[in-house]
Amino acid sequence: MRTSLCVIWLGLVFASGSVASQDAATPPAEAPPKTTRHKPSIASNLVFDATTKSYEAKVSDTNAVFEFNLTNIWTNEITIDRAETSCGCTLASLPSNPWHIAPGEHGVVGVTVNLEGKAAGQITKFVTLYLSANGNFLGTRVATVKIAIPEHPAANAMAKLSEADRRAAMLQAKADPRKIFTDAGCAKCHADRGRKAATGPELYAVDCAICHDSPNRASFVPDLHTLKVPVSLEYWTAIVTYGKTNTLMPGFASFKGGPLNENQVHILSEYLASAQFTAVHPATNAAAKAPVPSEP
Repeated sequence: MRTSLCVIWLGLVFASGSVASQDAATPPAEAPPKTTRHKPSIASNLVFDATTKSYEAKVSDTNAVFEFNLTNIWTNEITIDRAETSCGCTLASLPSNPWHIAPGEHGVVGVTVNLEGKAAGQITKFVTLYLSANGNFLGTRVATVKIAIPEHPAANAMAKLSEADRRAAMLQAKADPRKIFTDAGCAKCHADRGRKAATGPELYAVDCAICHDSPNRASFVPDLHTLKVPVSLEYWTAIVTYGKTNTLMPGFASFKGGPLNENQVHILSEYLASAQFTAVHPATNAAAKAPVPSEP
């Protein structure tokens, strides 16, 4: 009897030990990981036709203009409180300021980039829209514009000239400024292209920028974008028509041997007198105003 009890007791001990060791060897099942769901931004309810737009500029372009079409797909009104641009050469226009966009309503945000003085290559600009609803800030949306600026043909031509060639060309031009119209090689750039141009920017690009905007221009050739005295339409008409005596600047009017007819002279002069060429350092008194050249 005593032996039987011992056997039973040992059996219980081994049985309990095996259960305990089995529990220790098998870890408890882990709870499934919690999944985090990110709620879409309310600002995303303002849908763009495209958030990035590109433009291939022409040599004669002074501005690149874009339109972004926006639609409010939310059930509430969305307000664009303001639009901020990444630099001063980029302007953004809204239908109203602030612009309240009702559910289902759509409209256009205009973006204009000034290309004056931009070097060849691609430039990227941004417009940030600040959104709200019922006075509560919702977030921002960003519109991106990319512009490919072409190399000016004149810059390529000038870059290929050696310093000796450049000096020789200037001596010839000083002896006879109209040589750029009569010499077949010079006329390809300085005369032939201008005869076909019809707008102010086009005429400026082919007849003025070739010298005045060139990175290789001589120090005495002025940058027309940074004139230090105010000038008038009358001044530019005289300069374009007759040129400037004792300088390399010839008259571009056809009756002076140049490539431009009377209408083209007027169009180019008006463009030069426009806000594109506002003097950076205007004179403080009328006496400093640039004199109007007289016919040579």
